[in-house]
Amino acid sequence: WIVQVIAPLGYLGLLVVFNTPGFNPAAWGYKISARLSVLLPFQAMVLLGLAGLPSLPQSAFAFAFSKFEFLAEYSYCVYVFQFICYGLWPQAGRINLPLFLMFVASFAVVVSICVKQPIERWWARHTWGRLAVPFVIAAFLGGLGLLPDPSPAEPTLWHIPAVVRTGDHSIDMRIVFGDPTAHPDAVIINPSLFVSGGEVVVAARRHRFETQRYVGTFNDSQVTIED
Repeated sequence: WIVQVIAPLGYLGLLVVFNTPGFNPAAWGYKISARLSVLLPFQAMVLLGLAGLPSLPQSAFAFAFSKFEFLAEYSYCVYVFQFICYGLWPQAGRINLPLFLMFVASFAVVVSICVKQPIERWWARHTWGRLAVPFVIAAFLGGLGLLPDPSPAEPTLWHIPAVVRTGDHSIDMRIVFGDPTAHPDAVIINPSLFVSGGEVVVAARRHRFETQRYVGTFNDSQVTIED
């Protein structure tokens, strides 16, 4: 009888952990730490209850789930593309759960039929050719690392001449400021010039935009905050 109830008990334990504030997984760690501690026994119960043992009969719970085995063709696509679908969702931060689940499921079906299944057939036919795939992917990813970092295009000042002589003793010229000791992402803004004793003194601001992510709480829920 243990085989009959072990998978439902595993799902029940996971529901309790994720829906009871006192059993928040953050109390045992974050991400992989929680999976390897408080969540691991419940996940093992689910796997054992659904997979069963050769010496024991299949449980009614596993038999019911076996009717949905055709969804295995699309489950990996759901896993890979769920966050891409979230990024494509037109209302950022506002998810209509039924519509979003329909969107993810339909997206996964299209990707599975048009991309995943053709690649699987090609992979099965080319037993020798697929041995080169890891090396090709490694070379491709290594080549991407050699590409220059993308940088915003400099503003074009084609309509403003670089140098304008306003008299015999004065010129108006374009001065490009830089700070070799600053962070590569920093820029110089709001420069001011002062001429003293035949020298030009420059005072400017060094500006840099930085973002960081950390785990926090919002409306009594654990969220990822980006500053």
